[in-house]
Amino acid sequence: VGLAAVLVGWNGYLHVENDLAGAEAAHLNAEGMLGIHSAEVFVGVFIGAVTFTGSIVANLKLSARIKSAPLMLPGKNFLNVGALVAFFALTVWFVISPHLWLLAAVTVLALLLGWHLVASIGGGDMPVVVSMLNSYSGWAAAASGFLLSNDLLIITGALVGSSGAYLSYIMCKAMNRSFISVIAGGFGIEAGPAEDKDYGEHREINAEGAAELLAHADSVIITPGYGMAVAQAQYGVADLTRKLRERGVNVRFGIHPVAGRLPGHMNVLLA
Repeated sequence: VGLAAVLVGWNGYLHVENDLAGAEAAHLNAEGMLGIHSAEVFVGVFIGAVTFTGSIVANLKLSARIKSAPLMLPGKNFLNVGALVAFFALTVWFVISPHLWLLAAVTVLALLLGWHLVASIGGGDMPVVVSMLNSYSGWAAAASGFLLSNDLLIITGALVGSSGAYLSYIMCKAMNRSFISVIAGGFGIEAGPAEDKDYGEHREINAEGAAELLAHADSVIITPGYGMAVAQAQYGVADLTRKLRERGVNVRFGIHPVAGRLPGHMNVLLA
């Protein structure tokens, strides 16, 4: 979706701004819409390029083809803010004077920004990133809809964009994270080592002990995590749940909003 938005934006530029003497450019200029069209092109290319490279980095991290550890460049927050400031400045410049090199510059800038935003985030926070990239893809599709005068694309893109952003907000609250830090790629800051504390007596339990506790329990809450997916233990969990319920035990599941690698990962496996 991101790459498609970039190509649609470039196509819009080549058909209008690159040919200001043409009929389409003259028509937009007569209606006072040429500047708006230029802004749509620029914003659509920017969002699409950020989504494209961000999605590639997320895929590489989730498939373990690159390290999931966050990239910690010196002054990374200043780099992100500087890229956004440069984008706004270039947008104004492009609306006033739509040159090809400006569009090329913002394309390269957005590709680098998308890579840096996701690379700066640790592997444990990737579920939120995937949800946010989903939101970005929706806004990229909506921007393409404006350029193509396609109402259906605008509506569906806006729905995907807003729902993805809201899901990210809910997930951030569940993780005690700042929603703004997701957009700014600020998840990569690792906390320093905590002080050693006495947490009480450590008690180990074996399979026989766990079975005895479950056999005498009236109510059981199972809290699955990513380990269940790695071990493909959902089948064993399902059998255990079935046997406990046959014995009259009230079995429920407590699933964290961001458990697993993707939103709803545990729900799908258990279903």
